[in-house]
Amino acid sequence: MRAKPESMIQPLRRAIPAFDPSMPIIEVDTLSDEVEGSASAERLSASLGPIFASLAILLSAGGIYGLLAYTVTERRREIGIGVALGATPANIGELIGRQGLLIVVAGVILGPAVARAAAPLIASSCLE
Repeated sequence: MRAKPESMIQPLRRAIPAFDPSMPIIEVDTLSDEVEGSASAERLSASLGPIFASLAILLSAGGIYGLLAYTVTERRREIGIGVALGATPANIGELIGRQGLLIVVAGVILGPAVARAAAPLIASSCLE
């Protein structure tokens, strides 16, 4: 039968002064406690990552919605003329959908390129 590591702490505290009375005993922990403590920062970072990613997705979706709403407002007369000339709601929806898809594709292509170009500037400003 093996003893639990925690049960060895007190006997070690008593035995160490017998070998070297000048040796201070400041902190005694088990290896599992040390591993648990050292991994807590990484665990926190790993749990915050999905939260920030979800927030970024919500913000970008809100931005795309706002840009699309602005575009539709600006083209209101054009859409009205199209409806007057016989455009169906499906045609109008396709026009707006195509425009929204163009915005998303432009963001997917340009976003990483801009982020990669801006990364050194951001990193240098964070290090100062």
